[in-house]
Amino acid sequence: MTEESKLTADTTGNQDGEGIFIQTNQLIIQEGSQVSASAIEESTGKSGGIQVNALEFIEVIGTSSSGSNESSLFALIESGSTVNGGTLTINTQRLIVTEGAERGSYFSEL
Repeated sequence: MTEESKLTADTTGNQDGEGIFIQTNQLIIQEGSQVSASAIEESTGKSGGIQVNALEFIEVIGTSSSGSNESSLFALIESGSTVNGGTLTINTQRLIVTEGAERGSYFSEL
């Protein structure tokens, strides 16, 4: 994924999130691109998660050219949501997160 592309599964209102499942040999997320599953503010539906199965490796590298967006792989719950967060499951031989990129699960107080 390049040039600030996004693959998202957002939960809003009382709807349940479906999540994201990726099966590949290699996954490269760079140039401010993001893979995310989020429960948006005040959500009451179940939050989806992310599962990535990469046979060889996953690389999450750097930021957008302007530096305003980090390349990332994450699950997020925004403040005001009353749901359990989705899981972030990573299965690979090698995980590389470099040059300001991020991966993880977060709770955000907006």
